[in-house]
Amino acid sequence: MANLIERYAADLLEYGKGQGELEDFYTYAFILVNKIGTGITHIPDKLDSFLRIVPPKDVKPVLFKFIDICREHWKILDVKVFSAAPLTEAQQAALESKLVGTFNKQVHMVVRVDPSLLGGLRIIAGYTVMDNTIKKRLGEMKKSMYKGVYFK
Repeated sequence: MANLIERYAADLLEYGKGQGELEDFYTYAFILVNKIGTGITHIPDKLDSFLRIVPPKDVKPVLFKFIDICREHWKILDVKVFSAAPLTEAQQAALESKLVGTFNKQVHMVVRVDPSLLGGLRIIAGYTVMDNTIKKRLGEMKKSMYKGVYFK
C-alpha cells in the first residue's frame, strides 16, 4: 500500500510541475491535510480531478507524502529546536545558518521553549536528532554512575 501512496504522490508532483502549478498544489495540499472532513469547498480543478482517482481512504496519506517530496524537491528541511530558554533572533539566525551549512538545504525552523531541558538544545532535523541538553547529560551521568554497580 505504501508503494501505491508514494506513486500517487510522485505522480502528483510530476503533474503539478507539468501544469506549472506545483506551488499551488503544494499550498492546497497543505490546507487539505489540515482541513479534510471540514467541508472545504474550493480547490483547483486540476488538483481536484487528480485526487478523484485516489481512493478516498488514501487521499490524506498521499497528500502528506506529496508535501514531503515537494520539500525534498525544493531542498527544504523541517527542523524543530527545543531550548530551555528563549533564543534571541541573532541566536536563531546563527543556528539556522549553521544548519543550512550542515545539511546543504533550506531550513524551515520552529523553536519551542522546554524548561525541563534545564539548558542546551535538542535539534530534530528530519531523522537526525542532536541532543546537547543538560537533562540528557545528567541522565548519562546517572547511567555511568550505576554502571557496574550491583544491588544485592
